[in-house]
This record gives sequence, structure tokens and C-alpha cells, in this order.
Amino acid sequence: MMEWNEKVVDTDNEEDLSEEMKKLQGEIDTLLIKLEKHFTAKNIEEVCPTITKLSYLYSLRSFIEKRMVNTSRV
Repeated sequence: MMEWNEKVVDTDNEEDLSEEMKKLQGEIDTLLIKLEKHFTAKNIEEVCPTITKLSYLYSLRSFIEKRMVNTSRV
């Protein structure tokens, strides 16, 4: 996951950032489905790491959004 952050840091193109955002949202959607399944199955051992991953991805999404705003101003 850290590689994803590095890739975003190195990206200055709004189109590429938009593409990364789409990939990121797909990953978030997948994890949300998994999280629901873990909760339904009362599988707490999997709930915690899934929430941790989601937290990281939401943070990355916020970072991408900021980069997109800054890129569009240039």
C-alpha cells in the first residue's frame, strides 16, 4: 500500500491522479463489502485489519483529492 502513496506523490498529471482515484475507489468498495461480510459473520479478527486498511485508503483518497486541486491550479 505504501507504493500507492509513493506513486501519487510522484504524479503531477491530473489525468493520472484521476485514474489512481478510480482504482482507489474500487479498492475501497471491495473492502467495504468484505467488512460487511466480516461483521455479518462476527469475524472480529478480520474486521480490525480491514478497518485499518480502509482508514489508510481514505487518507490516501484525501491526499489525492488535494493533489488534484493543486494540479488543476497550475
